[in-house]
Amino acid sequence: MKRNNIFDFCCIQCGRRLQIAAHGLCSFCYKEIKKFHYCGCCGTKLPENRQRCGICLLTPPLWQKIVFVSAFEDPLQSLIYRFKFQQDYWLDRSLARLLLLAVKEARRTHQLNLPELLIPVPLHHRRQWQRGYNQSSLLARYLSRWLNIPCLENVVIRQRATSTQRGKNSRQREQNMQQAFALKQRLPAQIKRIALIDDVITTGATMEAICCCLMQQELAEIQVWALCRTQK
Repeated sequence: MKRNNIFDFCCIQCGRRLQIAAHGLCSFCYKEIKKFHYCGCCGTKLPENRQRCGICLLTPPLWQKIVFVSAFEDPLQSLIYRFKFQQDYWLDRSLARLLLLAVKEARRTHQLNLPELLIPVPLHHRRQWQRGYNQSSLLARYLSRWLNIPCLENVVIRQRATSTQRGKNSRQREQNMQQAFALKQRLPAQIKRIALIDDVITTGATMEAICCCLMQQELAEIQVWALCRTQK
């Protein structure tokens, strides 16, 4: 049997052999990821790409830019579940590559300027010990290497162990995040544009809570990057 590459790498979703191992997903599974136009501020699906939607013009979130791959649905949904809850941490490179492609696309479609620093969303130390890793940190490390942007993992800490956000409505998620984060170290004065890295953005409560911690830093722009943005 002829092998496509020396290590016989397979698609992380369907198991087909890959011509280029670093891609992670085969072309068939990649096409299953549904892309769409969205608001460059909140991430809401729109008929065409815009910097801000009508809602963001009136009541913008605490961040200024958003980048994501797709909505929270398969095949990404199942891959993220494996990545977070089934110890498939080795999916980090393939998933980070998808986010890298989304960042490059946003530079063209939403006039995204690259940040000067990447900050992964922290886990509480107890949850990270149970899982064995912080999935956001794994993504951020690859993006840092590929984009040549520094990554700091201890700027913000999760000082309170919150319950899972799954199954909560918007108000409950916001209440769950109150006083969950704290600023551990100040950023260098020259840093004015940062990106927060996470796997999924649902209501944005987690990102808003972290943005509140960073308000005193006098940042010009906070970006949020994620694999998925849940759509209403």
